[in-house]
Amino acid sequence: MRNKISYLILAIGAYFYLLAIACDSFLEILLYSVITSVLMFISEKFHENTEKWLTIFAVVWGIALIICISRKSGWWGFIIPTLIYALSHLNYKSSSQITGLEYEQHCADWLRKKGFSNIQVTPASNDYGADVIAEKNGERWVFQCKHYSGVVPNDAVQEINTAKKHYNAKKGAVITNSKLSENAKRLAWENDIELFEMID
Repeated sequence: MRNKISYLILAIGAYFYLLAIACDSFLEILLYSVITSVLMFISEKFHENTEKWLTIFAVVWGIALIICISRKSGWWGFIIPTLIYALSHLNYKSSSQITGLEYEQHCADWLRKKGFSNIQVTPASNDYGADVIAEKNGERWVFQCKHYSGVVPNDAVQEINTAKKHYNAKKGAVITNSKLSENAKRLAWENDIELFEMID
């Protein structure tokens, strides 16, 4: 549902993007550029997977570039919102650039957006297999956060299953920016462990 809302906001942003390209007045271009940039920013933050969102944004950006070239004008309307968006991401880190501890905090923020409360990031050591502890609908959840460049093995599921028992949690889950192996998925199904993949 969040992704659909994100795409809807992106579509509205794309509309203002095209208006900026079509305008000849610099003040109108600036106004539409600011509106475009704000909507793009909100749309990105609303989406659950930044990589997928950026793929869609690249398509929108490409269409706008083609229209801009075909008009042989409107360059300010194309450049300004693109520049604003780029400047707002100077300090952006993708999941491939952040550390494991930063990813755990990122997962905690993601869970907060998903409606979890009382979220705690556990200490780096002696966490008994749980990186994040949270509550939802009165139930305690424990999470193992795996920041991987390859396929996540089944030890992630084993760890969170142990943590689930230790913390007396109702549910256990693995969150990763990657994909889990088939063995890990099978083990998760057998132990009622939730899997959240491609969470960038």
